[in-house]
Amino acid sequence: MQALSGSQMGDLQFLLAALIALLWPIYDHFIDWPRFRRELRENPHSARFREYRWTILLQWVLAAGGALLWLAGPGGGAGLGLDFPTGWRVWASAAFLAPLLIVQGINLVRAFRSERTRAYLRAHLQHVEAILPRTTREMIMFLTLSLTAGICEEFLFRGYVLWVLAPLLSQWGAAMISVISFGLLHAYQGRKGAIQAAILAALFTALVLMARSLVPAMVLHALIDMSSGLITWIVLTTPAPPGAGEPAASPAA
Repeated sequence: MQALSGSQMGDLQFLLAALIALLWPIYDHFIDWPRFRRELRENPHSARFREYRWTILLQWVLAAGGALLWLAGPGGGAGLGLDFPTGWRVWASAAFLAPLLIVQGINLVRAFRSERTRAYLRAHLQHVEAILPRTTREMIMFLTLSLTAGICEEFLFRGYVLWVLAPLLSQWGAAMISVISFGLLHAYQGRKGAIQAAILAALFTALVLMARSLVPAMVLHALIDMSSGLITWIVLTTPAPPGAGEPAASPAA
């Protein structure tokens, strides 16, 4: 790494940013997702577990590559936001996290206690049901994947991509590319899922820019994914009562 010139290092950094922001969503949507669906039909008992394991490996490899290029770049690893927030930003971050986590906690309790809520969620999970955990083994691996996504996706999309692209596109331009790319990475969930992922990405980006740190967004991202996995696991592993095939009303009604 040290033998590379500044321009060569910049080219490598930009190529990895392009891989993360452009090629990864394309690969995920057109190659990995169809491959997973085929494997799920052929071997439904292990396909989800293997997909979780592969995604964990892929994210850590990309994050390791980004970390190496970041450390080898100008400043020797400064400016990526891996420090904890300080001063008023700590309290602002806590105020940002608290309402979202409270909502997720309420949803988790409702999914556990209310068949009406579970029926509503069953009716709205069809576009992502294939990837969701069914067994305890899958749930444990899904929680590991959620922790990985919280750390690696925030590092890659709200850290590395912004760090590389901001000098070229401005901070807001880089942030927009990051948000759109993150939404496209979740295009396998359908249009609605991709839009919801982009909205979450915008929230994570706002949190990172406010806190000047990736740490609160990593925590929020991981906890949202973990709680969402637990909610859907409860829904999918709790048998529906007889006659539950009728359309369900929204749990908020």
